[in-house]
Amino acid sequence: SQVRTDGRAAVTASYDKTLRVWNVGKGACVGVLRGHRDPVTTFDWHNSLVVSGGRRGEVRLWDVNADKCVLAFADAHRGKPVTSVRLNNESVFVTTGADGGVVVRDLRADGQVVAQHVIK
Repeated sequence: SQVRTDGRAAVTASYDKTLRVWNVGKGACVGVLRGHRDPVTTFDWHNSLVVSGGRRGEVRLWDVNADKCVLAFADAHRGKPVTSVRLNNESVFVTTGADGGVVVRDLRADGQVVAQHVIK
């Protein structure tokens, strides 16, 4: 499980395969992001975008304002858990996985891989 907050809102992820968006002041869930096929292992959040990774290598990009997935990569890390993700200014995101891979994707090009490296 993970949680991130900016003081007004929070995003949480857990083994129930969802991410949830919370209004911190009211203590209320205001959105549920569903779509992962396996537990969500990591995520990062920047403005209205969240990038998340799952236990079997799935990576998804979400628009939290619309409560929907905008990009999905079913096997970003060859079926291995996504260990970390980092979203940079809504233009690029980086994922790492238990496969030893580091993948950089460009959001301005529909998530096209711009760099990839596997550490053996």
